[in-house]
Amino acid sequence: MFEFAEKNHTIEKDGKHTLYQYIPEGDEQRKEIAVKRGYTQTKWGEVVSVMDIQDRPKVQLPAGFSIKTGLEVTNVEQGLAHAKAFGYIDEEKYTTRSKVGYGVMRNIPDYRADLDLLVLSLPKV
Repeated sequence: MFEFAEKNHTIEKDGKHTLYQYIPEGDEQRKEIAVKRGYTQTKWGEVVSVMDIQDRPKVQLPAGFSIKTGLEVTNVEQGLAHAKAFGYIDEEKYTTRSKVGYGVMRNIPDYRADLDLLVLSLPKV
C-alpha cells in the first residue's frame, strides 16, 4: 500500500513530495511499517461515523439537492462531485485523478454502487 501510494499519490509541497496516510487507531502493524519507511506522525485526524443503512432516516433535503447512488452517476460525475465538495475543483491534476480513481474503484470486487451515496446539487437553470 505504501509503495503504491508513494508512487501514485504524493503531493508536491515546498519542493518535496509529501504523502499523508491515515492510520486507524490501534493499527500497530501499519504504524510500524510507516515508521520504518521514514514517516512521522502529524496532529491531523479523521472522524469516522457509521450508520446502519437499513435504519437510515427519511431526510428532507433543501430544494435543489438530491441523493443519488453510484448506480445513478458516472465515475466522471462522481469524481467532479468529490472535487467540488473537497475544494480542488480548479486543480486539473487532481480532478483528473479523482475521475480515474472512481472508475478504478467501480472495478474493485467488493465495491457496492448501490451503497455508494452522494448528495448532489442540481445545476441552476
